[in-house]
Amino acid sequence: MSAGAKQRRQKGKFANKGTHQCLTKYRYHSYEAAERVMRQMQGYSRAYKCKICNYLHLTSKPLR
Repeated sequence: MSAGAKQRRQKGKFANKGTHQCLTKYRYHSYEAAERVMRQMQGYSRAYKCKICNYLHLTSKPLR
């Protein structure tokens, strides 16, 4: 991990959230961009908006 990433974890908006999982995932600004990637890659079924970073991530889990 780079020094800059460590600083962002300590000082950034992720510091008080208790989780850093979304930092390791790809982020998408729009549903269109996420859908384009899902068409190219197999295994993903939908995009969801992350409550921590407010970007979209991809998942293979179905909606409950």
